[in-house]
Amino acid sequence: MAAAFFNKFADPAKATAISAGTSPGDKVRPEVVEVMQEVGIDLSQVKPQKLTDELARQAKILITMGCGESYPIIPGVFREN
Repeated sequence: MAAAFFNKFADPAKATAISAGTSPGDKVRPEVVEVMQEVGIDLSQVKPQKLTDELARQAKILITMGCGESYPIIPGVFREN
């Protein structure tokens, strides 16, 4: 949801958010799709993705939630927990 809101309001020429998790589900929860649709953001075709080392290397800033999970450590990428 945070990435979707960011991408709705940010200038895509300056920044884009990508959402990923260490143990992503098979689909976005239906209640999330419904609530986001109410604010004009369509997540019906979004598929959760795994946070891989390769995906993390594409980032300039990696923001993680912590939650005791294991996240990639990428030299040169600023990381915020």
